[in-house]
Amino acid sequence: MYQKRGNLDSCNSKTSNCISRKGQVTLFIIVGLVIFFIFLGLLQLSASLQKQQLTKTKERIYSDIFTKEALRIYVDRCLQEGMERGLVLLGQQGRIWSGQPGGREPFVEAVTGVTVGGNRLFYGIADDSLNSLKYPQYPNAYPCLDDQNRPAFCSYHYPNTTLGFGTIKLDRRFIQADLERFLASQTVKCVEELVRSEINEVAAVETSADVKFRVAFNTGVITVKVNYPLRLKAGQGEFFHISQFDFTYPSDFDQLLTAAVLFPLRNDQKYVDFNYTEEVLLKPSFKYKNEKIIPGFCDQEGVCQQSTRSSQHAALGLRMKTFPLLNGDDLYQFTLPKDKIISGSGGEYTYQFVRQNRPPALDYVNRSACPVSGYDYLVLQGDASLGAISINLTALDPDEDRPTFSYEKPAEFPDTEWAMDSSGYFVGLQSVLRIVPKPEPYIFKARAGDTHKDDFQEVRVLVDQPLATNIKINSPFTTGEAHKINEKYFLSREDPYYLDLAYQTWVGNLRSREVTLEYVNAGKNNSFGHRFVAGQTNNCFSFPAERSAVSGSLTVGSCADLNFYTDPQYINQFNFPDQLQNPAREYFSEEGTYSLKATATYCGVDTAVSSNEVKVEVKGCIPYRNPEHPYSYPKHKEKFGLNPGTTNLNSPQGDEQINPFLATHACCFGDINFPDGNPADPVVDNPFIKDNFNKGEWRIALAGTPCYQDTTPSCYGRIEGYPNFVPGYILTTQTYTCNGVRGNVCFGDQRGGGRIISLSEGLKCGDPQLSSCGEVERACKGKEAWSYVTDENGEKGWCHGTMGCAEFSKGKEIVVEINQAIRFSSDSEYKLNEFVSEVKPTNDDTFFAHLGCDENDVEKQNKCDSNFDSKFQGTCTLNQQRRPICSGDPSG
Repeated sequence: MYQKRGNLDSCNSKTSNCISRKGQVTLFIIVGLVIFFIFLGLLQLSASLQKQQLTKTKERIYSDIFTKEALRIYVDRCLQEGMERGLVLLGQQGRIWSGQPGGREPFVEAVTGVTVGGNRLFYGIADDSLNSLKYPQYPNAYPCLDDQNRPAFCSYHYPNTTLGFGTIKLDRRFIQADLERFLASQTVKCVEELVRSEINEVAAVETSADVKFRVAFNTGVITVKVNYPLRLKAGQGEFFHISQFDFTYPSDFDQLLTAAVLFPLRNDQKYVDFNYTEEVLLKPSFKYKNEKIIPGFCDQEGVCQQSTRSSQHAALGLRMKTFPLLNGDDLYQFTLPKDKIISGSGGEYTYQFVRQNRPPALDYVNRSACPVSGYDYLVLQGDASLGAISINLTALDPDEDRPTFSYEKPAEFPDTEWAMDSSGYFVGLQSVLRIVPKPEPYIFKARAGDTHKDDFQEVRVLVDQPLATNIKINSPFTTGEAHKINEKYFLSREDPYYLDLAYQTWVGNLRSREVTLEYVNAGKNNSFGHRFVAGQTNNCFSFPAERSAVSGSLTVGSCADLNFYTDPQYINQFNFPDQLQNPAREYFSEEGTYSLKATATYCGVDTAVSSNEVKVEVKGCIPYRNPEHPYSYPKHKEKFGLNPGTTNLNSPQGDEQINPFLATHACCFGDINFPDGNPADPVVDNPFIKDNFNKGEWRIALAGTPCYQDTTPSCYGRIEGYPNFVPGYILTTQTYTCNGVRGNVCFGDQRGGGRIISLSEGLKCGDPQLSSCGEVERACKGKEAWSYVTDENGEKGWCHGTMGCAEFSKGKEIVVEINQAIRFSSDSEYKLNEFVSEVKPTNDDTFFAHLGCDENDVEKQNKCDSNFDSKFQGTCTLNQQRRPICSGDPSG
């Protein structure tokens, strides 16, 4: 039987025909799979191409939707809606409150606004008297700028247009800013909602923080400059538009603000006599009073005229209504056709706000006021013009209210002698005499009110006596009046004396406009004058010296203690007039006359003129003695104990603050009790002046007369007769001398006096703890210059260097030169300091001894002392190393 081809079951595995059939089958299977996958790939490619085409179509659609013009339409639509809502809200409240879109001003009842019928209204003007920042302590300072200088404050008096009555709270800038923020808030929200609704909320909208709206009110329009960056996301795509454009909204809102609100508010705040009423606003001009006369606007009485905005009122068709509120505030409503403000609208638009009630402004009650002396109203008993009290209260209310007046008088004041009238107080001359005068003013409280608020003043009424004056001359060197013999005062050109003007009044309240003092010596044609302002609290004037030659003002003190020169440097401020003495010659006394004329005032109101004359004899100085302070300025503070009748100079008691005028006048001769001299007076020893110190007339010591000696040695100055003496090392004593011109000073320097410098105890080293001896070596303190010294550790050494005190050396030999005039014996002791006065050296180079052997000493075979026993038994030689040493000193 034949088998069919291709029957695999009958194929032998060893035959090639069977292998060929199996490969064909496999190939067909592979080809089939390839074709299947190619089909799937083509199918997927087709789907991808369709998706890309759809995405591009979608993006094109989004781009068409979100073009700049489309965005502009959205924003314009939202801006218009926000503008209209914002203008309505502004009209209802005046501004926008915090908590409302765009608002920042918080609502505080009766502070920033007031609630009327459930609506919160802004204050157009707020009452300053309630402003704790402006008046932190005294609300009655209203209408002043602050509450300083109580109780007169700024002494307000109508008209004063520089102060203002309340604070304006409605301002174009504030309203524009409120509307800007309102539009920004509303527009952004509106645009985002519109965009999402147009694209079925498949787009994400991002608003940049750089959104800015700038609102400007202009005539007939409100313009808005918009900067509105938007980022839009749809699917995987991003669309970013930066839109900057202007939005213009037709509206007469600016004219409404100007004519009805801003212009009248400004005048109502500035002028207390401006009436904020419809009658005034509809007139072409209004009148007010100004403290300054403005040419072309004001008459000679200060009544000025200013134009209103009545033409704008008429153009807008404005109607004004005012409603008084229970708390005294006033509600202002301005109504006009709504399409004037909100374009295309029908009906009426109302803008309203509240003016907070302000108290009346009470005029400052005063007469001859002197705030510096602490009173507002002056009463001088018995005076024809100032002897009666006549107080008439006046005030104006900035809110067109009619003020009422009242007062509270001091209990010591009698009842008013006018007919019953609460606006004033009057008592005549005789009734005032029954009021007890006193240095402090009485308090009279005046008040002006409007049933809700008031303004008051504590009027300080000073009741004083008539003025009378007298003159006498006092001195700090006596118990009262200056030295006076036969009605003639004895004074000095350089020492203080005091003109006591005995005012018969309360001197603390008296002010002196001018006091003129003249000194005249007809015989020598010698005269001078002083013009000065009297003190506010004292009536004692010091002479003859001026504190300032430029201003000519004189020192004022209290005649009670005559001791008001407490500044030790005060003496340097004195400017002694040359008319009393020529410093170039010896002083001789002269006689003259002081004429004093005083015009006393109470802050500008003349009350009396007093004139007196006194005879004086002017000496060169006053020989004042103070045993406890025996030295004159500038050593006046040095204090000593006392032996019976004399100064104990051996018991210094340190420094004590003292008026330099009250220390001893060491350069002035004479007996203080006898200006012309008393030869019978005993002579009192003085450590410097041995010749009639307390005899003869008052006179200045001759130049060169000793007047002070240092109580403690120092290292100042140079020694006379010691060439090249170096200060700062050797103890010296200073003696100051008089300059022949002044009797109460002992300067001892370039101001005319001299100084004598002498050695205290030979050439001894000073104390390095003293500032003048700071260069001295500590071990040499109090030791003789160039001497052997044992230091605090018990070691011997040698003081040498500058002036023999600057260095201390130990452990090295002392060398002397044998060629000096001084010869040495090997067994004798030689104290080097004993020869200093002969040699007068300034350092080791100029002395005959020095520290340590050197080659020159070896060559000269100079003697040396290496054990500091003052025996120069050694000789300078060379050792084995060829170095100079001291050899042969037994103990070395």
